[in-house]
Amino acid sequence: MESPLPSKPAIHPVLPVVVAQSKRCVHPPVARRAAAAVFLFSPWWFSLRHRGQLRRCNSVRGAICRATTASVQVVHQHRGAFYVRGRQSGKYLGATHDGHVIHDDIPTDFHLFVLVPGMDVFTGYVKLYHLASDRSIFITQDGLLGCYHGDFEEHWWKMLERDDKGSFSLVNFSTEFLLYSNADGRLGTFQGDYFEDQLFFCQRPGFGRESLDGTVTPMEVEGLYGLEDAGFLWEGQQPVYTDAFQVRHYVRDASRNLQGIGEVWRSLAPLSWGSGVDRQLAEMPRPHHWAIEHIPFLKHLAQQGLISESHGRNAVHASRPIGHVRFRHNGLQPFGAISFALAAVSDGQQVPLQRTWKRAWHGSTLHRIEQIAREGLKVGKKGIYLSPSFQYTFCLYSLPDLRVGNDRFRLVLEVRVRPGAFKEHGDHYKFCELQHVEPCIPLDCLEWEVGKDAAAVQVVALTLKQLQPTEPSLRHDTNIRHGCRALIADAGEKQRSRRGPGRGMKGYPLVN
Repeated sequence: MESPLPSKPAIHPVLPVVVAQSKRCVHPPVARRAAAAVFLFSPWWFSLRHRGQLRRCNSVRGAICRATTASVQVVHQHRGAFYVRGRQSGKYLGATHDGHVIHDDIPTDFHLFVLVPGMDVFTGYVKLYHLASDRSIFITQDGLLGCYHGDFEEHWWKMLERDDKGSFSLVNFSTEFLLYSNADGRLGTFQGDYFEDQLFFCQRPGFGRESLDGTVTPMEVEGLYGLEDAGFLWEGQQPVYTDAFQVRHYVRDASRNLQGIGEVWRSLAPLSWGSGVDRQLAEMPRPHHWAIEHIPFLKHLAQQGLISESHGRNAVHASRPIGHVRFRHNGLQPFGAISFALAAVSDGQQVPLQRTWKRAWHGSTLHRIEQIAREGLKVGKKGIYLSPSFQYTFCLYSLPDLRVGNDRFRLVLEVRVRPGAFKEHGDHYKFCELQHVEPCIPLDCLEWEVGKDAAAVQVVALTLKQLQPTEPSLRHDTNIRHGCRALIADAGEKQRSRRGPGRGMKGYPLVN
């Protein structure tokens, strides 16, 4: 980590040694150039340049401005989304859906970020992941800023710690430009000398512009930002980490570079328990009571009258080895889990429970669970998708994790679907070997597509299960989009909770 901020402005190198390492592109050069061409020559890009919203690296810089020196309490290891503020300008970094990078005086959902950790040669670098647009801050070789999809060298930034108040500067891996936000309204990049308008800090949602309270340090392990302990070990000794989206597991290799744990790594050595412990939920004397008492989100649902620890249809699903069951074209029961019964709801209203309909499962994000429990599943653009596999929805579509210490739990919606109202088919993504996720169901039956008939599906229960070391968490576009929405919703809950009772506060965190 770099030395603290000097007492007076000085010209000194700020780039870490790692910047001088090989900067090979993640993608083949032809594909990378093609993507960059689309980015640079799109109509909105030229409109940005014409309007002066993109700052070149050789822009004329003003006098060096003093950073705020007021005493600030820094809260470390913040989970969830945060704002990135200029220390000298006080402005909030953000972006729009069409790729404009902005900095404003008042924060909104368009100013929320998380850090995504880099792997392999990008170990120690992060993406500034913009939640509202599902993109990352990007800089071209001539210093022009944008917010862009992809995984290029220009997406990766180094956070250089500058003082004990949570201040840092951001240097780009590919271009070595530093980001700046000036109080006179300029936002851009500059290469070379160090200026105090290049200082930024992170702030929790819910704190006003005039307050420096709520300054946080993003979650970090072993000097790597954007990571937290997943509670597991790889090869019995290497800690396993996860990121803000909680959809991928990471481990450091023999060269200390960060790597994602995919199917190949799991085949080399299965994960085991680390800082987490197996709670053996299904073997507890009163598992439903324990879950409501220890998981704030479930306590909220109980207070709303949606679930109860004593409902007659609550269930405990005993532990068993995966694969020891036969698929009969009805949804498989989970194992090592508990279910909270819900009043059956469908198409926006409570309905009589149809016990003869087929059992199925639906994975969703936490911020939608309460609404679904009240109104049932809504028809999306492509209809309603279910699965006969609990494990498929649990591992790949239910997020974020509900934490109790370093132990992680997930919720899956149990539904009933009218026979004949759906079509069976395989998973469209084909992003992993699904036999490792669900070995009991043929791959061409893993998804049930209902279509537009919401009345054909009843939501009947919530099932809670602890994430085990043997169960994979894999990143794909759908759960990243869902993760963005869940993190934005969690930030909104934190803002409401700052207002106090009687002003829309629900009183529970989605990211705990």
